[in-house]
Amino acid sequence: MTLFPSTSTLERHTHRGPLVVLTMLLALAAVLLPTLPGAGGAAHAAPSEDGLAVDVSVTAVQPQVLTVDQDLTVKAVVRNTGDTTIEQPRATLRISRYRLASSERLAAWTSSAPGDDAGSPVQSIDLEAPLEPGASAEVVLTVPAASVGLLRSASAWGPRGLSVELSDRSRRVGLERTFLLWSPSEDPADLSQVAVGVLVPVVGDGLTTADLDALEAAADEANPADGTTDSVDPSGTASPGAPDDAGDDAVDASAARATDALEALTSTGGRLDTLLQATAGQSTVTWAVDPGLLDQAAVGGDAARAWLQRLAAEASRTDVMALPWSDPDIAAIAHASESALLNVALGISSPASAQVLGESPARLLWAADSTLDEETAELAARSGAGPLVVGASTSGSTLPAATARVDVDTAAGQAELLVPDATLSKLLADPESVQPGATPATVAQRILAETAVAARAATLSGSSLVITAPRDWEPDAALAQAQLKALTAAPWVTSTSVSDLVEQDGETTTLPASASSSSELSPAHVNALGGARDDVADFAQVVPDPQRLLDGLDRRLIAPLAVAWRSDLAGRKVFVDTVLEEATQRRSGLTVLLSEQVTVAASSSQIRLVVRNALDQPATVRVEMLSRQSCLKATASPVTTVAAASEEVVTVDVRATSACDVMVDVVLRAEDGTLVSTPVAFSARVTPSIEDVGLSIVGALLAAGLVAGIVRTVRRGQTAHRGARLAAQAQADAEAAAAEAESAGQHEQPASHTQEGVGEHR
Repeated sequence: MTLFPSTSTLERHTHRGPLVVLTMLLALAAVLLPTLPGAGGAAHAAPSEDGLAVDVSVTAVQPQVLTVDQDLTVKAVVRNTGDTTIEQPRATLRISRYRLASSERLAAWTSSAPGDDAGSPVQSIDLEAPLEPGASAEVVLTVPAASVGLLRSASAWGPRGLSVELSDRSRRVGLERTFLLWSPSEDPADLSQVAVGVLVPVVGDGLTTADLDALEAAADEANPADGTTDSVDPSGTASPGAPDDAGDDAVDASAARATDALEALTSTGGRLDTLLQATAGQSTVTWAVDPGLLDQAAVGGDAARAWLQRLAAEASRTDVMALPWSDPDIAAIAHASESALLNVALGISSPASAQVLGESPARLLWAADSTLDEETAELAARSGAGPLVVGASTSGSTLPAATARVDVDTAAGQAELLVPDATLSKLLADPESVQPGATPATVAQRILAETAVAARAATLSGSSLVITAPRDWEPDAALAQAQLKALTAAPWVTSTSVSDLVEQDGETTTLPASASSSSELSPAHVNALGGARDDVADFAQVVPDPQRLLDGLDRRLIAPLAVAWRSDLAGRKVFVDTVLEEATQRRSGLTVLLSEQVTVAASSSQIRLVVRNALDQPATVRVEMLSRQSCLKATASPVTTVAAASEEVVTVDVRATSACDVMVDVVLRAEDGTLVSTPVAFSARVTPSIEDVGLSIVGALLAAGLVAGIVRTVRRGQTAHRGARLAAQAQADAEAAAAEAESAGQHEQPASHTQEGVGEHR
């Protein structure tokens, strides 16, 4: 037996050594390469050449956050959507062992192509029977804790890719991607935290004229006017006694449509009903409620009133904040410089609002979109109405995306902004757009993955996120609840209210000076609404109870400003015109009745005219006549009080100075001079008698003489010093003239000329 190898043997082994090492490296690479994202290899089934014929839906990932020594169980339903039988269906659970460190990496995982790497296989099972076309089956894949194969260091926590694959004879025919959340340490101190608040708008589809009429009718029933027998329309003027059947039918039809629309929103399965089901009682949720919707529901149908009662009951266990009444477009108000309209919206209250929001609710403003500028931020700061929430569509926005709280310095002070997270807001509002094939299980894992990435990126001082939904959000209750419950259970998420988020320190940023959206109401229309309110308020001072004339006006002027009307620009234009016409009607109850032709036959005369008051309460006014020529002058009438729904004769003194034909304008004014009627005009033929004209001429001549005398007296009113100076100057001029005349041989007497010159000069 040979104890030592021969030289040739040693040489042969020496040459084989590098080959052995290379072979081992290749074998190791064959094991490791499948775990790399995007790598191919035999570790996964080859994709079907004609696409994936099987739909795979993950229905459960248990536990949602996997820790050490826990088994992982994933349930899925597979359905053959093709037209060929899957003869040997096999389900495989795969894990990508590389932590996904950013939201972009998460999106890349879910949007990967069907043939891309789906992770390393950790468990497989064969289905009991072939999968016929249209058939479906449930699969349950359980991975023992020892086979998970993830790092157990505390710093290894975070999201990994997870997928369920269905294959047929090693050919991939179906795949669903989701996420595994790994947390090897059970000590919360090892996990950085992120504060998360979810802000949900509770708003309607915008109030209409019919809705406003219903609100006023309910108010009239609750507080009937005393001492009036005439029917009163919303403008505050007495209605004619004869009914307008056609008009009543149109009003009834409009009211029925408005009621039906709200009933559809609040009945079972309606948008507002589903919203209540999906979000009530969730610790991360804050409701931003439109008080106008509450008023609308209080006078609505059975479903609306029942929904309002449910909302009031749930508000006791849900954080609630109040929007301005009817959720007005803050940007449109700011760009028109009509801050008074925002103050009006903030000041409207009602019993329905108090029932849900309380007497002094926390407030916030909500921009219609992410088109935000300094003007809008300044209005928010000046109003003192709480934070300004930026619209959820923040793509392309200049606002910081990494924080929920932002401060903007404005001329009115610092404005506090809440900036929603674009990805999480989109996931809540439209899960399918972020997580294809969304199921309650996969959207829960996705929101956990997104928040885990945010928490890991948080600074030592922590981070915060705001998630919002659009105003017209019609949630899938199951998908929404799955996300909200996952947030509550996540060990790295601190559930917080929006009110608490506002108290955090914000990052200071700047905004463009001015930026507007094409869908916001034009400044001209906003100015018209603001001006109409001022005009009616000025008019209302002529009656003893101005508030009766103003009741309901603020609601009517604010309603067309609702953000909801941005989706119906043509309808909004009609609505604005209608509201402005109604405002005009409120201040059109006072008129002057007079003849079209009046003859004034004396220099001093009186014109009698009639003031008609169609309002439901007395009005105190005075008549003012304005002649368009100077041949006729009128004095203002004394202040006159005209009883409600009656007429009063008023006499105005006039004075004619010459014969003429002249147009005279007549208006009614309040005691402070505010115009309270539309001007009317009449033609006056002024023909004063000869005696009147002569007296006028004599009077004019006497007046002219008086003026001339005053002027002459003023000119003679010189001081002694000035007179002496003038006399000395005159004497010097005379002596110079005498010397000149003597030298010329002409001797004259200058005395009389000097005195005359002095007199003329004087």
